[in-house]
Amino acid sequence: MCATNLGRWNLESFTKLKMQVRKAKAAFDRMDKNLSSHNWKEHQHLEKAPDVLRYKEERYWKQRSKDMWLKSGDRNSKFFHQKASARKSKTSITSLLDNNEKWCNEEEGMAHIIESHFETLFSSTSPSSVDLDRVLVSIEKKLTPQLNDQLEQAFEAEDVKTVVFQMAPTKSPGADEMSAIFYQKFWPIIGKEVTSACLGITNGGLPLGSIKETILTLLPKIKNPTRIS
Repeated sequence: MCATNLGRWNLESFTKLKMQVRKAKAAFDRMDKNLSSHNWKEHQHLEKAPDVLRYKEERYWKQRSKDMWLKSGDRNSKFFHQKASARKSKTSITSLLDNNEKWCNEEEGMAHIIESHFETLFSSTSPSSVDLDRVLVSIEKKLTPQLNDQLEQAFEAEDVKTVVFQMAPTKSPGADEMSAIFYQKFWPIIGKEVTSACLGITNGGLPLGSIKETILTLLPKIKNPTRIS
């Protein structure tokens, strides 16, 4: 339900911004021709509306483009839009070769190829304890007892808040479809519950449940990749 409502809000608030800018400008032009002492306050409001919407549009495309080095506020919407479009084109995977050298361009088939690759990559060969001890004994210890004690200390409420506010506000959201800016902006309201949940997991051993779910996005490092490996 939350995801559906957020999707509808995104469509109404951002996707149709250009149309909203045109409508706001047209409304201002109509009132400007019939300005009187009775509508001058509304006239002032309509005069500012296009600029507010353009700024919102620019912020939207800045987030979509993932460009953090260029500051907003200088009418960079076109640049951010082009950057987002180019980024989407560059990171799209349209087809892959499977282990039998056969092309697959269906989403389900490509997902199976990718899943199989990483299952193999991260599967254990189940080495014996003797082999493990032989490897571990040759690794030099780097942690002092004092440093290890510091690392084993229980997390505190301030630690949770520090981590939340160190996150980039408008980076891609997680499985809950909420970017970090949501938690930062509404921290006075939800901070206590978020902190309690985090400390309950890190210190109290509460089960992670669906919190551990995440969204992994594979970004090609070469142009037009043909294999997942």
